[in-house]
Amino acid sequence: NEAWRRICKCGRRLEDKRRLLLTMATGSGKTYVAFQVVWKLYNTKKIRRVLFIVDRIFLRKQAFNAFSPFGNAKIELKEGEIDKTKDVYFATYQTLYSEKNGKKIYEHFDPDFFDLIIIDECHRSGWKRWHDILRYFSSAIQLGMTATPKRSDNIDVYAYFGKPVYEYKLSHGIEDGYLANFEIYRVFTNIDKEGRLILNEIISKGAKVEIPEGVKLKQYYTIKDFEREITLPDRTRVIVDYIIKFLEKYGEFDKTVIFCASQYHAAQITELLNNYFNLKHKTDRYAVRITVEEPYVTQHLDEFRDAERRFPVVATTVDLLSTGVDIPCVKNIIFLKPIESKVEFHLIVGRGSRIDEDAGKYIFRIIDFVGATELFDEWDLPKLTEEEKPLEDWYLLVKVVDAETGEPIKNASIVVLRKPEPIHIKTDEKGIAFASNVRRGFVEVDVRAGGNKGRK
Repeated sequence: NEAWRRICKCGRRLEDKRRLLLTMATGSGKTYVAFQVVWKLYNTKKIRRVLFIVDRIFLRKQAFNAFSPFGNAKIELKEGEIDKTKDVYFATYQTLYSEKNGKKIYEHFDPDFFDLIIIDECHRSGWKRWHDILRYFSSAIQLGMTATPKRSDNIDVYAYFGKPVYEYKLSHGIEDGYLANFEIYRVFTNIDKEGRLILNEIISKGAKVEIPEGVKLKQYYTIKDFEREITLPDRTRVIVDYIIKFLEKYGEFDKTVIFCASQYHAAQITELLNNYFNLKHKTDRYAVRITVEEPYVTQHLDEFRDAERRFPVVATTVDLLSTGVDIPCVKNIIFLKPIESKVEFHLIVGRGSRIDEDAGKYIFRIIDFVGATELFDEWDLPKLTEEEKPLEDWYLLVKVVDAETGEPIKNASIVVLRKPEPIHIKTDEKGIAFASNVRRGFVEVDVRAGGNKGRK
């Protein structure tokens, strides 16, 4: 309702503002808001024809289904098709940008054919092509929808649309009870603790190393190179062993998405998981790789997001499930590929943020092997005024465990870097330390224990 009110305020005569932007956390209902906007304007005869643009076919299908009350007045515009008899059109920008009879598909429509254009996930790739399409239909009202706040890697979008007419943060969705809260598990192999490896050194110790064809050999590799420029089968097996134990402990039938560094990496993870769980459950479909390269990707995706279907439990992917796909039943998000973009990170986290009452899911887990969760920022927590920030009502509970064995570490030294002065605490026999008088928000913590490398 608030989003609708803001839209009406900015374009009360549909002439005041031609470009509108909605920034709403994944799972908070962008498509539903879009439907309400179109439905109300369409039925009050303020608009007639609408174009809904996405960048993937299954997102086109998803949006098309969400607009079911429009019945035969809507159409999915597919490659090579030109139909001017409908009112609500759904298309990928790739289809619109393809050519027929020497013209791009969108150029077969008059520039003033559409009254409203909606660009879903407008922060993503293809912005230049989207921009060409929007410029061609410049007389239409243009509503961009994004799940990410303004960042350096989506600045073009905000420059085009301007300040969002409405913003709904992940933190607000969690507090309001619309989105699931999350738990974070950070895990590091011995190689990842160091942050890099020296090729000759690990080979001399007996580690198996594979260099993909065409990749130039280096002596030093960092985490971002693992499974992209250098493949480490031993590391992969250690990670899969941890994932297996984690699933067996918390729920081996909890739907899980694993984001891998490459398609080959995803195939390895899938094979190892299936080899183990096939012995327990007599199925070779405990895990599936979901990629455009797979011949039955749509079937795999439909089966995976069906909460009532036991298998598949795990979906491995590189980026196909990073945004846009509705899978409310997902309970675990696992990062195996380094993430440098805050936009991409928030979109991936959004795969788990939907609440699913039928599946009994009100919280999800983030298992982070690559330090991706360091990209959480203030957009994810409420921004309170000084008067609203409690001084004594909030506390910090820290548990320190060995990344390899999972055993608690006692007497670990912890420094909570808060203002005006830091707090110094130590862990007890169970590896737990408690600090009171900590203000709400993100807190930086320095942890040191024995001969282990310090972590922040």
